[in-house]
Order: sequence, then C-alpha cells, then structure tokens
Amino acid sequence: MNTLVVGGGIAGVLTATLLHRIGHTVTLIERTPAFAPVGAGIILAANAISVLSALGIDLSADGHPMRRMLVRAADGSWASGMDLEKIRDQVGPVYSFHRAELHAALQRHLPAGVRLMTGTTLEGLKIGEEVHVRLRRREAGADDADGAAFDLVIGADGLHSAVRAALPDPPALRYSGYGCWRALAPDPGLTDTLECWGRGARVGLVPLRNRRVYLFLVHNAPLQPAPAWEQSLAAFAPFADPCGPIIASI
Repeated sequence: MNTLVVGGGIAGVLTATLLHRIGHTVTLIERTPAFAPVGAGIILAANAISVLSALGIDLSADGHPMRRMLVRAADGSWASGMDLEKIRDQVGPVYSFHRAELHAALQRHLPAGVRLMTGTTLEGLKIGEEVHVRLRRREAGADDADGAAFDLVIGADGLHSAVRAALPDPPALRYSGYGCWRALAPDPGLTDTLECWGRGARVGLVPLRNRRVYLFLVHNAPLQPAPAWEQSLAAFAPFADPCGPIIASI
C-alpha cells in the first residue's frame, strides 16, 4: 500500500519503519525543517522492549536500565514498590530514556526506502477510494503546495493533530484534570525510579544516562492558562527529600 505517515516523532518514525518492513511504500512527513532534540524523559516497559528486540531494534546502549520503581507519600514514608531486577528474567528489561536520544536511536533504524519530507505540513485531506492530501513544503525560502493520493494516511502528529482536525467530525480533546511540568535535573545519586504522592499533586524522579534525572510534577487543577512557575511551585513545597532539593534545583 502507498502510505503516508504524518508526524516524524517517536511514533511516526517507528510506524514508518514497521510499515516499510512489511512491504508498504511509505512517505513520512515532519513539519520541522530538521529533527532536533526535544522533550524530557520517557520509560519503555518490558513489553515494548520485547517487541522492539524481536524486530532487531536493540536500544540497550541508549537507555538507562531501571532497577526498582518505588512510591512514597509526600512526607517520604513508604507506600509501595516493584523490584524490576527480580522479574527481569521473566518479563525482560525496562529502560528510561531522554526522549531525544530514543528518537535518535529509532532514526538509525529508519529504512533508506522511506521517503522522508521535512519542513512539510498537511494542509488538507479528502477521503474517498483513495485519500487525497494537500501537502505544503517549505524549502530554502520556497513555499510549494502539492496534491498527492495515498491508500492509507496515519496521523502520528500529536495532541493538536492536523490529521484529526481534517476528519469530517473530529473528536474533541478532553482535559485530563491536571497539569504537568517536565524537566531535566542533575542526578544526586538516585538508584531507583521514585514517585511521591501528595494531596492533589505528585512528583516523579526517573534516573537517566549521564547522571541526569527526568523530573515530572503533576498538579490537579481546573483547565486554565498556565500559572506562573513560582505559583505552581507552592503545590510541591511539602514534598520531602529527595524530591524537594531536586525540584529546587531546576
């Protein structure tokens, strides 16, 4: 099948790779002019690593092997935990990644036969026996729009998807009920992945390669414009070590 994948992030690159392997003619478009580092952290559980390994995609050199996943209350008291090393032989390894490094690793496995078009956006879509799309490509100051037909179009272009918006009756986004801030911080020597749960807030600390920590802070809140960081920070003030000092370092 002649297939268009819209969005060159983690999902788009991997989707294009797998479709090409099973015989599709694949075009992959990405709106940015070139791939660049973006994002903070991501965890791939054992099932995802197992699938990738079966496809010959080895990410062990790109990820940080996770030992244990612990949950504590905001005051530091113990809540629960999982020893990933003990179940590694049964279910396989779990890795954490900087998102940009995972993306770069998957790019290395992108087949040469996939047509990659950067600086390209989906401008329109019409569904019939074929899917007719209008693509706009910006190169060296040019601004050219082209029409093309595909048997299949896959939207891997994120929250504000152009593919979703082009559908006859696009589903509305639904607010989750909380906001999330993500960051990278220096690793003070964490050996385990940790989540700390407080009243209407939680903090996650995920060790990465090269002595970094992927930090996420989640706060229950009504849908609203993002408040000032100093105002948001107050929700995480009660969290004990090691969360408090790492939050203060960013």
